[in-house]
Amino acid sequence: MRRTIFTITFTLLAMVGARAQRFQSAGLYFNITDETAQTVEVSYEAKSSGSNYSSLPGVLVIPATVTYNEVEYKVTGIGKEAFRKCPALTQVTLPNSVTSIGESAFRECSALAQANIPASVTGIGNWAFNECAALTHITIPDGVAAIGYGTFQNCSALAQVNIGSGVGTIGEYAFYICSSLAEVTIPDNVTHIGSNAFKSCSALAQVSIGNGLAGMGDGAFANCKELARFEVASGNTAFCAEDGVLFSKDKSTLVQYPAGKAETTYAIPGGVTRLGTEAFYGCSSLLTLHCGTATPPALGSNCFKSSGITTVFIPAGTLEAYTSAWGNGYTYIEEWELTVHVETPGGLEAALNGHSPSKITRLTITGTLNGTDFSLINNDMTRLYALDISGITNTTLPDEVFAVNTTLLQVDLPSQLTAIPVWAFLRCSIPAISIPESVTSIGKEAFYKCTALTQVTIPEGVTSMGSRAFANCTALTRVNWNAIRCGDFVYDSSTMTYPPFNNSPVSEFTWGDKVEHIPAYSCYGMDKLTQVTIPEGVAGMGDMAFAHCTALTRVNWNAIHCRDFANNSSGKFYPPFYNTSVSEFTWGDKVEHIPAYSCYGMDKLTQVILPEGVAGLGDMAFANCTALAKMTVLPTTPPAVTGNTFDGVSRDIPVLVPAASLAAYGAAEVWKEFIKLQAIGTTGLHMPSLPASIRMQGGTLHNPQGLHLTLYDMQGRQVYNGTAATVSQPAGVYVVRCAGASGKVLF
Repeated sequence: MRRTIFTITFTLLAMVGARAQRFQSAGLYFNITDETAQTVEVSYEAKSSGSNYSSLPGVLVIPATVTYNEVEYKVTGIGKEAFRKCPALTQVTLPNSVTSIGESAFRECSALAQANIPASVTGIGNWAFNECAALTHITIPDGVAAIGYGTFQNCSALAQVNIGSGVGTIGEYAFYICSSLAEVTIPDNVTHIGSNAFKSCSALAQVSIGNGLAGMGDGAFANCKELARFEVASGNTAFCAEDGVLFSKDKSTLVQYPAGKAETTYAIPGGVTRLGTEAFYGCSSLLTLHCGTATPPALGSNCFKSSGITTVFIPAGTLEAYTSAWGNGYTYIEEWELTVHVETPGGLEAALNGHSPSKITRLTITGTLNGTDFSLINNDMTRLYALDISGITNTTLPDEVFAVNTTLLQVDLPSQLTAIPVWAFLRCSIPAISIPESVTSIGKEAFYKCTALTQVTIPEGVTSMGSRAFANCTALTRVNWNAIRCGDFVYDSSTMTYPPFNNSPVSEFTWGDKVEHIPAYSCYGMDKLTQVTIPEGVAGMGDMAFAHCTALTRVNWNAIHCRDFANNSSGKFYPPFYNTSVSEFTWGDKVEHIPAYSCYGMDKLTQVILPEGVAGLGDMAFANCTALAKMTVLPTTPPAVTGNTFDGVSRDIPVLVPAASLAAYGAAEVWKEFIKLQAIGTTGLHMPSLPASIRMQGGTLHNPQGLHLTLYDMQGRQVYNGTAATVSQPAGVYVVRCAGASGKVLF
């Protein structure tokens, strides 16, 4: 019996010794993993002290095969901790023979900026790239089924991740504290995300979740300080999003509130019975919760950790239930709702019929109010957060009517209101406001420093707006401007007179179709604004309307016949787009006149295409466009120009004109100065052709090769951007761009 045991033990040791056989080749160490199949994996460098592989070059290409004892072995794996803490490694390329990357294989390679993982890889071990602080982008091959525990944890420079089509699971802590990751798209193939997978990704601003996600661990997206919203595909059966907040599909569980949402208050939907673990972790802007259910929602652990929540509004009579379930760490305010009618101005106090103003949380008023009534509302109703005065008959309100009211979060203004007075909502916490269509003026600093306000719509009838009306609204990113003919604004720092949106981070400014005048200084200094569309009806534009919009790169100009702009030599006037970065200026098909100075000094504009209807170009329209390298001019009759229209533009650039009009352009003043006048066909532009695979069939645009397409309508608005095999749009003419070429298509 003893001899048998000895024989078995000896055999096992021999087998273990064979598997562990180790050799060195080309500066790397290898373990033989299968002698029969002749496969090896890259192994760590056995050292008594110091960094692993300290003598490796910065750029490493691992061979597909190595030879040992005259036997050629195939390299199929990167072993456990093979390159851990390699100090000099900056780039690594794996051969197509590799199928697995072992646990902690490249962990703490602090200089590794690029890792090329071949499609052959089917497994990546836990912590494989943990703390690779220089790694900027990674592509997970389609054959990999799971991203393991902590695989990319603390990769602080990682900004782009492409998740392969085979990945079903993203493990716990997989991308924990990846502080450069700004956007994450979870594809349909991912079914589970582990706990803390993207936790504390401080730059993460948006998360899009596909149809397949069925489960998510605790705190997967907790404490992401820039995360403003979740988006969930409509076909997902486990999750949904409402106002950017992530819920279970049935909305019984609030899974995650985005820590980067700017709002200071949030109303939990009525059907929610549970707030998930770390659901509000890091929501430092959120100060107030509104809970409308008598039964308090259950709280997951660390639900409100590091949040700003101090006040909770609850239904009347539920104080004991909430303090029992949630504890005493909050100020609880029981809801008290009241509707009153004030027959005679000044009669609000009497209409309350003995109700204590300090207890009212929601109030609806009809009738007529005066200054005394508004003073009672603003000064004595210290718990009021929702006020509906849409039914009162007042057409005006007192100055400072709700100024510095930090509890008021919802106001329905009088439906007949004609003016919003000065300082009306100064420094209020109101997150949204609907300005009645009857309003014609908005007073000075009416919404100044309303730091929770995210968007605003300016009605058609507004004709005047005071200095800094919406200035320093630090969450205001979107403005819908419908005012048809609002007066110009003024910028004069000596008198503290500034444009209405001064120092607000507006990134989207939309002009309504009826707008006829764009006021002076209206978008002055909006350094987050990247593109703008000018409507057809605009007949005039004030001084410096878009000046110093330093991020503005694209203008879609549809104004048919806008008046010329003029430059004042004294320096008190500059063109509307002065000191912007416009590199793409598109004119709509209906445009008849290019105003003087419209593109003056646009030194990043490289190409111009003028539509067929243009009859004239104003003085200095393209002066000092020093980068202009090509013009395509489609009118059959040369547009009228002045001697200064193209000041500073090289006459050596190609100018493409209709073939039948080549002689006319060659004889026309100014146009004849361009020595490279060239004929184009009358049916299209002299531009690269669209790929042959892009075609229209049956009213659908077909893209069988999955090329990247961008589609614009005839107003220059982008309507599609992607790689879909087929694209459909409402009937009409569109411009499609692909692979550097453009063309018109008819749906």
